[in-house]
Amino acid sequence: MKRYVLAGLAVLLAAAPERAVASDGATVSISTSGGVTFAAANPSTQPITPASTSLVATITINGAKNGNSWFLTIRGANSNFTGTSGAPIPISNVHWTATAAVISGAGSASVNSAQNLSTTDVLVASGLEGNKSPCIIQVTFNFTINNSWTYDADIYLQNLVLTVTAQ
Repeated sequence: MKRYVLAGLAVLLAAAPERAVASDGATVSISTSGGVTFAAANPSTQPITPASTSLVATITINGAKNGNSWFLTIRGANSNFTGTSGAPIPISNVHWTATAAVISGAGSASVNSAQNLSTTDVLVASGLEGNKSPCIIQVTFNFTINNSWTYDADIYLQNLVLTVTAQ
């Protein structure tokens, strides 16, 4: 008998690339706030469980050129969250929404939201580089998981890959 869905579901983050040169000669970097966890919950009363924290990705474009584009994608490194004893949980059971804000550089940012995780790159946010360098954009992710009695109580792990490009 399963009493709770998850003891914890951790999303670990691998940001790729950490630093790259964009096609316009600018340098691009990305940093993140860490990982997220999902608390154990009763699927009958909480069929969708939110993550305990948001995940923040900060994109910095040095040498930004006014009007050039930037893009941020997300994907899971594997098709399942894996635990030590529990059966794998498909990453498509985890959903994300995102918000974006330009912190400096007078650029622009817009988001695509309410998506399932997958192993294919999905566009999260995009925009234009500003007329000041550096152009800094923060993207905040909020994750939820479809809760189920079939999940074993365990700690499940998954690496996420964030890729930022500027052109």
